[in-house]
Amino acid sequence: SIIKHTVKASKLPSISNVLHSKGYSTAFYYGGDPDFANIRSYLYNASFKSIITQDDFPKSLRTADWGVHDEHLFKRLLTDLDSASAPYFKVLFTLSSHEPYDIPEEPVFPATTEENKYLSSVSYTDKWLGWFFEQAKQRPWFDNTLFVLIADHGHRYPGATRYYKPEKFAIPMLWLGGAIDTVGVNSKIGGQTDLARTLLNQMEISASDFILSKNLLSEEVDEFAYYAFNDGFGYVEPNGVFVWDHVGQRAVIDTPNDSLRHNAFSYFSYYHKYFLGL
Repeated sequence: SIIKHTVKASKLPSISNVLHSKGYSTAFYYGGDPDFANIRSYLYNASFKSIITQDDFPKSLRTADWGVHDEHLFKRLLTDLDSASAPYFKVLFTLSSHEPYDIPEEPVFPATTEENKYLSSVSYTDKWLGWFFEQAKQRPWFDNTLFVLIADHGHRYPGATRYYKPEKFAIPMLWLGGAIDTVGVNSKIGGQTDLARTLLNQMEISASDFILSKNLLSEEVDEFAYYAFNDGFGYVEPNGVFVWDHVGQRAVIDTPNDSLRHNAFSYFSYYHKYFLGL
């Protein structure tokens, strides 16, 4: 992960840095150890001025293998929002659906397989996410607040799909809240990095530093998504998929399309050079 490379990570643009420079208060919520995977260092460099972690909860609540379960984090966020002064930018990072999937309630699915344990942990977090929104809708600040839900990565469960297929990397991105004045589904192909330009463009804030990001709400957007896995990468466009195995030096998924292959290798090369140049 790039955040383990402190110098390089400190040079990355971030939504939090941009919004902090515009007068937004910034906070990050994570129920675990902030020093895991060098998270704390990254958050400091990204201008998160308040970092809430397992250390901000009573030890009696640290019952998860990773720290404090998601329900307590959602409750803390709700309390903080009730007393927050706008404008603010807050990020909550869940952990209960991480291995070993040790949730503090009866599992929805029989705990006979790892897949069932994972599904029950997701159900648990989903329940408390639903609780949070039911509570938030009753607050006066809800009408002027935008919530963006996005996953940090895909997962091998459920199903037995091969690890390199794009289905394993497909994640949701939901825009919710009273600040949304239209309802619909955007089916354009994109990735996590596209959140930055998509969001900042809606706020009429420059996103020029985010050269790896594109506005998914633009009618002229160039649709594609890049993803990486151990020893390989994938590239998705509306007209096909290309997946490359670095070890075997071969394509494991190859749509018969020369331009797709060219775009895939070009983007991989550009991405690699960008990382090395930080």
